[in-house]
Amino acid sequence: MAERRLFLALMPEPAVRDALAKAALTLHKACGGWRTRNDMLHLTLVFIGATSDADTARLVDALARFQFAPFIFDLARFGTWQPGIGWLAPLDDCAPLKALVAALRALLTELGIRFDAKHFSPHVTLLRHGGPADRLPADVAIHWSISNLALVESVSDARGASYRILAMCSAREGECE
Repeated sequence: MAERRLFLALMPEPAVRDALAKAALTLHKACGGWRTRNDMLHLTLVFIGATSDADTARLVDALARFQFAPFIFDLARFGTWQPGIGWLAPLDDCAPLKALVAALRALLTELGIRFDAKHFSPHVTLLRHGGPADRLPADVAIHWSISNLALVESVSDARGASYRILAMCSAREGECE
């Protein structure tokens, strides 16, 4: 049985992706390390992991009916985790983002699809293998308007990892492409 490594995520539109890439450069100056490739910048909502083709198809079908209200939040606070992960996160609790994650987890539970249920800590990973920063950069303000979410497959080969979007779900229409 074939399996795919899946996650649900917010994928930035070009202007937000460019702002995140600029933030990654700023953090890189403070911490070093390897910046996340621009085409791989995202905010993971739910990590699903290994998923059968049959469950993937059921999830795509369910997401076609899934609906959520569009919202806006700001990414602003730089931070680091060991071992050498640099990130950018919202300053506040971001209730609409947490509600979206809760609804997606409920959908996965209803479908009987396992997922990583650890505490949701919203962030965009900007770099890996960075050193400790004596001082993190000052807060920034990246406004991100959320009107869709993606079902993404992580694919690894000899060249490294890449992401393939399997479905995009619109907040307004509740439909996947």
